[in-house]
Amino acid sequence: EEAAPQPVAEAISETMDRMAAGAPAQTEGQTIDLDVLAVADTRKVAVLVSDILEHAVARGASRIHLLPYKDDFFLVYRVKGGLEKIASAPLSMQGALVDGFKQYTRLGAVPSSRPALGRMHTHIADKDLVLTTSVVPTISGQRLVVTLSALRQPRTLVELGVSDAESRALHAMVERGRGILLVCAPVAGGASATYYALLGHAASVGKTVYSVEQSIEHEIPAVAQVMIEPGGLSSAAYIAAGMRQDTDVIAVDGLRTVEDVHLAVEAAGMGKLVVATFPAADIASGVWRMLEIGAEPHSLAAALTLGVGQRLVRLNCPNCSMETDGALASRIPGAPAGLRDRAGTGCPNCGKTGFRGATAIHEVLPFTEPVRAVVGRARSAAEISAAATAAGMRPLVIAGLARVKAGDVSADELNRVLRFTE
Repeated sequence: EEAAPQPVAEAISETMDRMAAGAPAQTEGQTIDLDVLAVADTRKVAVLVSDILEHAVARGASRIHLLPYKDDFFLVYRVKGGLEKIASAPLSMQGALVDGFKQYTRLGAVPSSRPALGRMHTHIADKDLVLTTSVVPTISGQRLVVTLSALRQPRTLVELGVSDAESRALHAMVERGRGILLVCAPVAGGASATYYALLGHAASVGKTVYSVEQSIEHEIPAVAQVMIEPGGLSSAAYIAAGMRQDTDVIAVDGLRTVEDVHLAVEAAGMGKLVVATFPAADIASGVWRMLEIGAEPHSLAAALTLGVGQRLVRLNCPNCSMETDGALASRIPGAPAGLRDRAGTGCPNCGKTGFRGATAIHEVLPFTEPVRAVVGRARSAAEISAAATAAGMRPLVIAGLARVKAGDVSADELNRVLRFTE
């Protein structure tokens, strides 16, 4: 019998409590000292902001978080899909640092009582980067997230870990398909990377592409990219505007509302290809959530053409990975008897984490007529999942099992991501 799911609020509270109790990440070289915030000297704060940005780039972070919680705030990096606590300080000192980041990213004129979103090009640690800064006022204090994106072309599907066969199916869909190509992943699950890989391929084969994005992480010269600003037009307004453009592909990085979904269905009905991401654990739960928020079942079923579900998993450090007893590996659904498991033990090459790099595991589902019929009358995500499995979809856990067999990913890491056992 499955354990009852933990309430979201409780899970978040536990995570923040662990972060409050835990020591900062052990990193070699430069460390970040937030004590300078005790005296809110503008020049010192500006230097601290520069130090944090350089430190984050050196750590390979994709995002910088300033998270207010109870009486403190945390400086946290997202590295290879995971969160690392770097430093903490009393909450009373956070305002000066948020203001420093807002000044650096040219958002200083936006008052602290309003959400702010900005994007700028900069050069940090010999790298050309795009910084996207989002600041939201909360009851605990301002919550700031800075996304660091390299000025480079998006990675290809194969580089992201998609198998050759699945890549060919996705490329064929982009080149000749119509309807909705739906990419489902949890927050920070790598959906945007897949989204940009698909858009990059569409542009490379001569398709006209119009993209509505919450945060522009890659600039693709041949793609018309629109960033939604807080307090401005809604994503639905931009999607509707794109439908009036002469474009082959309408792309939305982040369907959020039922109006967004209705417009995506309408665009698909016009014969366009719609590439869209949606926050969900997998394809089945993503489709079910769309139905729950009010999508019309038969219209959505008719519009869906191909689904992609994915998760990010950390790779074992090749320098320090060793065989384990394999007890957990044997519990992976579909695991063969005697499966050997490998896990990193920690060494200087991986910062003593046991991990070095990350990749994605994927499931790809063509929405055949039998699957569409189930979506049209579905009563649960489990029913959709069963139809997907019957249609021959390789689920995420089987894709993860292949990585464990290869020794690339530990069973413990796969369990952290997919929770195949408690």
